Amino acid sequence: MTFCTDCGKQINDDVKFCSGCGKAIAEISNEPADPTCSNCGKKLEEGAKFCSGCGSVITQKVIPIESLSTADSDEITQQITKFESARTNLLVVIGFTVVNLILLVFNADISFLFSASLPQFIYIFTESFILALFSIIPYLAFWFFAKRVRALIVAALIYFSIDVIILIYFISLIGFDFSLVIDIAFSVWILFYLVRGVISWNNLRNVNSETYSILLQEKKSNKTA
Repeated sequence: MTFCTDCGKQINDDVKFCSGCGKAIAEISNEPADPTCSNCGKKLEEGAKFCSGCGSVITQKVIPIESLSTADSDEITQQITKFESARTNLLVVIGFTVVNLILLVFNADISFLFSASLPQFIYIFTESFILALFSIIPYLAFWFFAKRVRALIVAALIYFSIDVIILIYFISLIGFDFSLVIDIAFSVWILFYLVRGVISWNNLRNVNSETYSILLQEKKSNKTA
């Protein structure tokens, strides 16, 4: 297999010039060309994530499911399980936050754990249910779209971390309260799963959507079997 040393394009055996840049075949080696930026053509350094010439993000090669060994498939499935677990915990937060917000509106004396604090604080200080509800929408968006755009789990972690910081700041203002400390403990629980989800997202960056969907479906099928 022949590759152009200037542009990296694969060269057919029966041509005399590279169809990508016009370089003569006689000047071309049979070794694969050094990786080049698809945007500006500059040669890329090994391990680089951005092109030093134009700043473009370097797209990593994806792993097709056909090339996976059983061990690789099992490892990826484990990472998928951790990522989906983070999404599930995020959905739990959304559900209990909505319930707690409704209970707060009706002046109920009970509330549930696994809830975001920011929407409740917004309602307490503004008495606007709509405004409080809008603060939950980012969580819903992160949960829903993270299945396709897995990097959104990072945004979910950042958003929930801000929520926890606000809760800790609120506790520092009103003083020690055991019930609020329990809230922090469960918030740390959610943070643990979100951090684990972010780590799994990073480990799954080379796994394309098709492979991810197939392995996820296989996991669900094995669970119900």
